[in-house]
Amino acid sequence: MLFFKENALLDTLYKIRSVTSRKNLQELLFDDLRLEEEAIMQLDWNVIQSLVPLYHSTTLNTLLRWRDAK
Repeated sequence: MLFFKENALLDTLYKIRSVTSRKNLQELLFDDLRLEEEAIMQLDWNVIQSLVPLYHSTTLNTLLRWRDAK
């Protein structure tokens, strides 16, 4: 199964280095990238959780922490 939306989000965030706070990540997602929170929450988070370790990215680890806090 292909997960284009999940991969696109992870690839985009991977290019943005060192977002370490959930607040900064939220600003990045919704203000800078202009994504909708509802659309983010509808992604397959099991897939995202399994892919994040492959990237070795602080920003993506922050994404998981942000999601866990929701």
